Amino acid sequence: MPVTQDRGDGYDFSDWPLEEYPGDVLRTVLQTDRMVTLQDTLGIFEPAAFDMMRRIQEDAHETQEDWLKHEHLSRIRFFRDVATHLSEQIASSVDLVAPTVERLKAEDSFGLRADEGEPRWMEIGAEAATPSLLYQRTLEDVESTVMDVFSGLPRHTQVAVWYSTVVEGALSGDESALRLA
Repeated sequence: MPVTQDRGDGYDFSDWPLEEYPGDVLRTVLQTDRMVTLQDTLGIFEPAAFDMMRRIQEDAHETQEDWLKHEHLSRIRFFRDVATHLSEQIASSVDLVAPTVERLKAEDSFGLRADEGEPRWMEIGAEAATPSLLYQRTLEDVESTVMDVFSGLPRHTQVAVWYSTVVEGALSGDESALRLA
């Protein structure tokens, strides 16, 4: 039944014998958050009753959101501040530039913007000074090298750098933080 699959887990209880109605199927079908799918699939509710149940469910959802906002925002702010503090200490010691430049200086150029035998770093410098059709590709090569250097960092350092550069700005500590959690 589509009603049992509306959360995308793909389990449709088809492995149960047809003559049995397991409690799991009934509990799954009758969960209140499946009401719309249940109505669309089986049409068992009168329109007025369905509208009333939908309004009750929406009101309950709004009440729960208000409680979550009141109850959890201070906790979210606290954990955001702790994560920010810890990630700043770890991430501030990370230098991705020097190892990236070192790797690019160790690579041979492709011979497109620098002489063969010169380091790739010279080729990148020539592209930066006078951009050509290879500019975007050169940027992608440098980004790839940065990602390689980043991938070589310990996992906790990667998470700290990621948090301090990406997540911190998105996790504001106001109501929008509840949607990220």
